Amino acid sequence: MSEINSFTGKLIVIDETNVISERFQKRQIVIDDMNEQYPQTIPFDFVQDKCDLVLGYNLGDIVTVNYNIRGNEYNGKYYVNLQAWSINKNRAADPAFPESRQEAEPIVKMLPSSMDDEFDDDIPF
Repeated sequence: MSEINSFTGKLIVIDETNVISERFQKRQIVIDDMNEQYPQTIPFDFVQDKCDLVLGYNLGDIVTVNYNIRGNEYNGKYYVNLQAWSINKNRAADPAFPESRQEAEPIVKMLPSSMDDEFDDDIPF
């Protein structure tokens, strides 16, 4: 699968990590797509070491989740789940991060003109 699946919306549920066995754990979140006419609430599962990726997120955060589609058959029934492997805050939609703060600061800063006089232009090479 070469395409990256992603989904953006408002975080409305953050479950606790569910330890299934000593070798397997998962954590579910639910995201609302914020569609006013036909809203969708989509559950995503984080498994194993990915469970901790949810730490630091709060209900109401606007997030983008990257995920894989997983499916299996059990006793003649078919199941599908969305297994998340990354989550990021969408800062452009978050009022705590106004767009003016998102502009990159220049990496190179110019020397003050008073310091220009201290440097000798006679380079030996």
